[in-house]
Amino acid sequence: MQHLHNHLYISEQIQPGDLPALRAHGITQIICHRPDGEGTLQPAFADIAAAAAAEGIRTLHLPVKGGLFPPEVVEATRKALVGGETTLMFCKSGMRSTLTWALGEAAAGTPVDELVARAAVCGYDLEPHRAMLVAAAGKSL
Repeated sequence: MQHLHNHLYISEQIQPGDLPALRAHGITQIICHRPDGEGTLQPAFADIAAAAAAEGIRTLHLPVKGGLFPPEVVEATRKALVGGETTLMFCKSGMRSTLTWALGEAAAGTPVDELVARAAVCGYDLEPHRAMLVAAAGKSL
């Protein structure tokens, strides 16, 4: 789990058994950007949601498929982060979640260079996606 920004953390795939430790770390909301059935060893989102509910953690399933980042997923992610809850976003590796966050932030006016730098600190290279981020910066959510 990497601290990306303010109350936001990013990680690779989590397991239902991880939820007590995440709650102990202060996580109050989880956003999953991974579609169900993407990998054979991947738990179903419903199993993660059930384990999260047992810990009092809110969950959202906003899958990103095929390298496409639908505007409604980017907007829903950004809206979920506005409340300041300590949030963990995850997908298979954390990259889709990081890019989804960055697209929303770019559309809200955060400089692309700043977003690329923040992601790099967490080990995620957004440089290949710079053009997409610049395009998002020209839009508003």
